[in-house]
Amino acid sequence: MALLEIENLSVDYGGNHALKVEKLSLEAGTLTGVVGANGAGKSTLVNSLLNWSRGKPRIAGRVTLDGIDISRLPTAERARLGRLLVPEGRGVFYEMTVEENLRSVLPPPPGVNRRVFSMDDILALFPRLGERLHHLGSALSGGERQMLALSRALMAGPRILLLDEPSIGLAPQLVMALLKSVRQLVDGGLTVLLVEQNVRAALEVVDHLYLFERGRVIGEGTPDEMRNDPRLVEAYLGGMRQ
Repeated sequence: MALLEIENLSVDYGGNHALKVEKLSLEAGTLTGVVGANGAGKSTLVNSLLNWSRGKPRIAGRVTLDGIDISRLPTAERARLGRLLVPEGRGVFYEMTVEENLRSVLPPPPGVNRRVFSMDDILALFPRLGERLHHLGSALSGGERQMLALSRALMAGPRILLLDEPSIGLAPQLVMALLKSVRQLVDGGLTVLLVEQNVRAALEVVDHLYLFERGRVIGEGTPDEMRNDPRLVEAYLGGMRQ
């Protein structure tokens, strides 16, 4: 049984259909990627999994965690169960230092069987944050803020980590460094859903990839399979099969 399963998930804003996913699943300890153009429904997907949105959408469908239906749970309860989102825009506190940002995170409730990352764990994963420990969030580079946002989520003990466009605004070398760190976390047992526009980078690290278009899944498979999908090749890989 998959750790997370989605069935017939739909999101509507008024009369506009933003998302319609018949089936999508995440196996425990894997890195699943979701790619597609702007407006394809990628961020709508991860926001709906937390029952959160800037607007007031109508969300329908079934979402299960470990076989338990959580479709009707509010956002706070879903987060308490370990479904944590690192949103596009890198949510950090700008007027707090790196250390204060990290120490402000509440760990999961006692008795919850999830790994909680310590400060030492975080600084081993991202040594750069150790060098910037006493700098304000406002003084960090985009890459450092993304490391900090990810670290804050790790210290909250995620069961499933949802990453929404972590590469936006980062230099290419930083993108791969960050995604390799995510891959390292997955190899250590974490389950991650990665929403990403950088298809080439995503293909280097994911175990399974979903291609979205206009709010629907139009293709899925392993990285090797998707590298030969003509829709992915023509739209995102420069028209050349890898």
